[in-house]
Formats: sequence, structure tokens, C-alpha cells
Amino acid sequence: MIPVRRELPMRGNDLVQLCRSELEQGRLAIVYLYGELSQTKNMKAGLQYLKRAASFADQFAPMSPYVLGLILTREYKQLAIPDDIAFPDDGEALEWFRKSAQLGYGPANYKLGYCYEYGSLGCPVDPFLSVQHYERAVWAGNSNGEAEMALSGWHLSGTDNCFPANDQLAFKYASMAAEKKLSKAQYAMGYYYEVGISVPVDMDKAMEYYRLAADNGNKDATKRLEKRAPTHNKLGHKNSIKRIKQGRKSKDQSCSIM
Repeated sequence: MIPVRRELPMRGNDLVQLCRSELEQGRLAIVYLYGELSQTKNMKAGLQYLKRAASFADQFAPMSPYVLGLILTREYKQLAIPDDIAFPDDGEALEWFRKSAQLGYGPANYKLGYCYEYGSLGCPVDPFLSVQHYERAVWAGNSNGEAEMALSGWHLSGTDNCFPANDQLAFKYASMAAEKKLSKAQYAMGYYYEVGISVPVDMDKAMEYYRLAADNGNKDATKRLEKRAPTHNKLGHKNSIKRIKQGRKSKDQSCSIM
């Protein structure tokens, strides 16, 4: 009978000796935060290792500062970390998001684009910075379509004092997001074809995209399909653009066509 070798659980100090690099510090943070590799869950220790990983993050491993920022804003849903271990701090979170974004991490750039669009985490509303970060999120290559849709929205409306509306770019970015099967992008493409944004009005194409969006769970698309007659037009579009601009000023994220 062949003897079976049983792996003994590693002691904490043994793990620390093995984990020297930023990436390894991040792995060690996961071990303690989630209680993996036979270790007792220790959120305080896990957060300490995560901060070390975030401090030494580079372009090859830029995720740790972003995750730390999410924890500090209570947006990290995988774990509920008590306030006495990590007290919410929007200012510190913003700095970690900035570091991750500077290292080229797409989700961090999307986060900053959002902050500068709606003035969250203490950021001023700044269309140029918002567009810049959304573009970087797209260039990073791991966007789920949200950054493209944000850019579509910016170019659809333009801003009064920064840059004019550009229907061609609005259509381009919505198309890119729709290719990633983002339901609100599919709905937007239906809207663009129905109204004639950058393309001639094409109700067949519009209905095709509305059906894709509805099949993908978009409730607005489902409601639109219930109405057979054309619903959207140029006049209504102008009023929608006004609501979008007012929504940005009032930080009301519900004021959107998509």
C-alpha cells in the first residue's frame, strides 16, 4: 500500500517568507481576508497585506489599489469588512483609484471617469477629465462596455462650455458597447436607428436592436417593443439631451436616454 503524504497547513510566518513581491502580497491578503490555505480568516492582517500590495503596485499588477479603494468606499461586495478594521474614507479611496488608474488599470479609469462625470468622491464635475479616463478604460482593453457607453453619452450630449455634441462618435462608442452585449448599449443602438443619430432612420434595424436588448433583460427595450408605432423622434431627442445635461449638473444619474 502506497503511503499518502498529507500536506501540513502552513503557518502564517511561513507564508510571509514566501510572499515577497507585490503580487504575492496581494495573494497573501486574499489568504487572510478569505481564510484560504487552512489559515484562519483575519481581516485585519489581510487588509495590512493588501495595503502593502497597493503601495508597491506597478503596471504589471495594478489591481490592488483599486480593490483597496472599493473597500474604503464600501463598494467591494465580496466581503463585509467592519468599520473598526477599515473605516470608510472617500478621500483615501480616491487616491488609491488614481494610483491604479495611473498604472493603466481599466476599471480604475472607469471609476475616475464616473467620479468626474457626476462629482462623486469629492471630485469636481470635469467633462474633459471624465472623457479622458473613460477613453483610457477603453484603451486598457478589458472594458465590459460601460466605458464605451459613458463616452457615447458624453458625445451624444456634448457640454455647453467644453466640447460640442458629436453624433458620429456617440454612435461609434455605442456600437462598440453593443458588440460586448451590454443591454443598455443595444437599447441605445435601437434608439439611434429609430431617431436617426448619425445614420438614416431605419426602423427594422431599431427593432432588431430593441429585441436584442429585451432578450438581454433590458426593461426599457421590452416596453418599447410593446408599442408598434415609432415612439422616439428628433424633438423628443432634444428634450432628452436637456435632461441629460441637467442630470449631470444635479448629479442625478437617472437622467439618461440609455
